[in-house]
Amino acid sequence: MSDNSQHQQELELARWFLLSVRRHVLKAQWEDADRGYADESGLSLDQQLQLAESFLQDRSALQSLRLVLRAPELQNRLIRFGEVRDIQQQQLTKDSKAYLHAEQLLLQAAQPAHRNKQAALASVSTNRPTIASRRAARRAAQVQSLLEGEANTPETGEGSKAGSNNSNEMSDAEFDYLQRALAENDSEVAGRRNRFRINPDHLSLLYGVLAGLLLFVMVNWLIL
Repeated sequence: MSDNSQHQQELELARWFLLSVRRHVLKAQWEDADRGYADESGLSLDQQLQLAESFLQDRSALQSLRLVLRAPELQNRLIRFGEVRDIQQQQLTKDSKAYLHAEQLLLQAAQPAHRNKQAALASVSTNRPTIASRRAARRAAQVQSLLEGEANTPETGEGSKAGSNNSNEMSDAEFDYLQRALAENDSEVAGRRNRFRINPDHLSLLYGVLAGLLLFVMVNWLIL
């Protein structure tokens, strides 16, 4: 067997083994019966071959792969992984060097794609206008619209001055109303002052009553 033929066989062994590990890690259910594994795995054929080439560069991992896949029933097909090795169930354990190396390669291959996805999401989030920026833009547009509306309002110099003078001048009716309000206010203030003014006659009568009471108290005190 030529070296190239042997390499192709090992490449296929590694490719199917990597797909099996990926399916196990993802807890997927795709099978090889319908040959739809390439699309369902999320890896193109070129990506699968690149991973297989990387896998074969580790000689110890290749020796482990040859050992765990020595049974023809396990070669070039999707296999399962569990607690025990069962050839009839096409199942291997996860404690082999081949499995650990395959899992590490798949993880390394997934990291750049994950970083690119995060960078794309961050770019979308950065370029997406926030609620505050949208509100500020609306307010700026409203202010600009108002300013343009005022600038476009037709006004003449004479009309503007006349309107200003009319707004500052008081009509006759308004002047009469103001005079009546001031007069009513003056009368109300005068009434309040008269209400608190003391009558001299009432004051004299009060003094007389107090003097009589005082005299009565003194006489009773002397008699007793």
